[in-house]
Amino acid sequence: MNAKRSVLTCLGVAVAVALVVGGLIVALVLSIALAPRQRYTAEEANATCETGAALMRTWLAEHEPEAVLGEADNVIFSYPSGPSYLTDYVRATYAVGGIGRGIVINVVSGDVYLEDSTASLDAALPAYVCRLLDLPRDTEFVTAHASLLVPFAVEGSTHTGPRDVLDLGPMLPADVTDVVSWLADASSRIGVSLDVYAHPGDDFDLESLSFPTLNQIREREGLTFDSLYLTNEAQMLDAMYDHYYYEHFSEGISGPFVVWYRDEYREQELDGEGLIREVGNVRVDLVRDLRITATDGGWSIRTADRAEEFPFFLYAESGSDVTSCALRWEQKDVEVALTWKAQEDGTSCLCTEDELPFRFYGSGELVKAR
Repeated sequence: MNAKRSVLTCLGVAVAVALVVGGLIVALVLSIALAPRQRYTAEEANATCETGAALMRTWLAEHEPEAVLGEADNVIFSYPSGPSYLTDYVRATYAVGGIGRGIVINVVSGDVYLEDSTASLDAALPAYVCRLLDLPRDTEFVTAHASLLVPFAVEGSTHTGPRDVLDLGPMLPADVTDVVSWLADASSRIGVSLDVYAHPGDDFDLESLSFPTLNQIREREGLTFDSLYLTNEAQMLDAMYDHYYYEHFSEGISGPFVVWYRDEYREQELDGEGLIREVGNVRVDLVRDLRITATDGGWSIRTADRAEEFPFFLYAESGSDVTSCALRWEQKDVEVALTWKAQEDGTSCLCTEDELPFRFYGSGELVKAR
């Protein structure tokens, strides 16, 4: 992974961590403030569970006669803050020859789903995603996971909930024998949720995967993008549920520095009516919006208001006077010690003491260390 891609990776991880941590905090506060409210009775849950266990035993007797069925349990849908809903699904684990496998059954339809214990669905994803999004065949996949989406309620269901589908995790319909063909045939299969993190080649334009384009693909293929995170050297795309985030980086010269900076940022989301709403759309011009001038003790960096929240990274030719000494970034009450780290392309990057590229924001003073 080259230095500039690692910059985008670090940015993406930081955003993801912030979102996850923030989400956990909100969930914790809500769960404390409002305890989950059950929209079903214990009698209903027990009856559903008993029916499901009986159906499992019948199915296993026919398909896995040597199986030993473990304790069954209801599949419950709930929000962190409640309420919780009983579903028509029951899950358990059975073992054959000491090897366990998860099983889920719908007590109304009788549909059976089995744990994808060989990860065959995940193994089929890279080729499927490349075809789906028209990505290069040599795309590097960091993560490729899929979950099965089943209808919350089927014909004859007495239990309803706030969503149309349930996420059962890494499972497959029990009658699926060819995962690749099943995945490719959207017209005959149920939904799938994708979690993908990949690096297409640098020649691939991630902007071609616009929010409307991804929504069309999602609807056509019966998909949910739990997380679609794509990066190459100069671009990053992050699509999650009904949210879309795209950014583009460019290289330019300012003063004695090579500047790697985010010149475009676009964020969109679907509103309650399914229409795309613009959350943010800003473009930055290096000449207009960033100025680096020499001072007696180093360099002064000034950014325009529109660029105040845009990150940039500083490089210089290795062995030059600029990289001959350590520097210190001073911004309001913040001081950060910086050092130069040589890159493979003959430049050096200003990094923190732990050798990570330092992400500059806004105006400040770059002072030569004494």
